[in-house]
Amino acid sequence: MYSTRYFLAAEHQLTKEKGPIRLTSAQARLTQCYYLLTQSRINHCWSLFGTVSHLILALGLNRTTRSAKINDQSRAIEVECRRRTFWCAYTLDAFLSVALGRPRSFHDDDINAELPACLDDDELTKSRMTTSRTLPSRMFAPLAHIKYAGFHLAHC
Repeated sequence: MYSTRYFLAAEHQLTKEKGPIRLTSAQARLTQCYYLLTQSRINHCWSLFGTVSHLILALGLNRTTRSAKINDQSRAIEVECRRRTFWCAYTLDAFLSVALGRPRSFHDDDINAELPACLDDDELTKSRMTTSRTLPSRMFAPLAHIKYAGFHLAHC
């Protein structure tokens, strides 16, 4: 019940957007896609995902850019969010392709984005990315999911 309310609130907010495409726009729409899957509305999800994939490609999330390689510590969280957003979309693209028997939106030849870091959310800070854990990272599962979805890169 509350999830529907949040979906509609996100939709309302997104319709009021003006100006350039932002990472938060792609993230909000990607979240809506996952919501639609929970409601067994896979065709609506696929339709919305077409917009999401175009936004992601327009933002260049599928590519590692020079600015993403800069060791500017103040951008560490943004760079990690870009990576995580792209790879979430990549795995959803693979799922929708298999489930619906339709072509994928992302092609491996167009991708050189780095995988997300093997860091839990609480290990990300604006000034540094650190790890001091004794247990395995929660990011091992999403990284394995990315590989399972079909992209074969080594991860940390």
